[in-house]
Amino acid sequence: MSYNTKKVKNNKTGYKYNLLPSYNFLLNKNKNKNKNKNKKNKNKKKIFLVFIFFGGYDKKKITIKLLNNLLKQELNVKYLVNKIFKKSFSKIFDKHIIFFKSKDHYNYLYKADLSINNGGLGMMDAIAFKKPTIAIAQYKHQRINIENLNRSKVVFKAQPNEFITICNIIKKIKDKKIDIDTLKFRQNHIINLNIMKNTFRMIFKLYDK
Repeated sequence: MSYNTKKVKNNKTGYKYNLLPSYNFLLNKNKNKNKNKNKKNKNKKKIFLVFIFFGGYDKKKITIKLLNNLLKQELNVKYLVNKIFKKSFSKIFDKHIIFFKSKDHYNYLYKADLSINNGGLGMMDAIAFKKPTIAIAQYKHQRINIENLNRSKVVFKAQPNEFITICNIIKKIKDKKIDIDTLKFRQNHIINLNIMKNTFRMIFKLYDK
């Protein structure tokens, strides 16, 4: 790197000569690059992710029926679905679906903006992760769970064939027409992970004695 010893007027460093112009130039160049990267990242719209899960055994094939209908709608979202369903969908839908392995289930639920699931453990997981949830019952006991939580405004309920209702809920959440903070507050009253952690600590302490 060559040094330039040109005189600099009103040099802020207090020196008469600027000895590191090349270095300063590189710094400014990198700063400009970073600014441009930040601008590009800001301009990129975040993709709205919808997590779909109806248990390890989807007897009624709700995942396939529901997703086939949702893919016909112009919702501008991506769907997160277990890899076991990949063969059920044409490759032309690959740009709209992200297939994940079972071991990555919770990682993708965490990334999701919305969860569509049954009224069982999948729904409870979504509530624990504070995800807006559309719950569709597969069995009678799930229907009871969903009714109770829907009454408390913790989840949104729908029937498997109510595609318009489901699409409208997705649009409202995507367009921020639903107060998510209030929803999360209600969910926190149902499942509070911090309280659960403290409870487990107390249980483990008892076993340690």
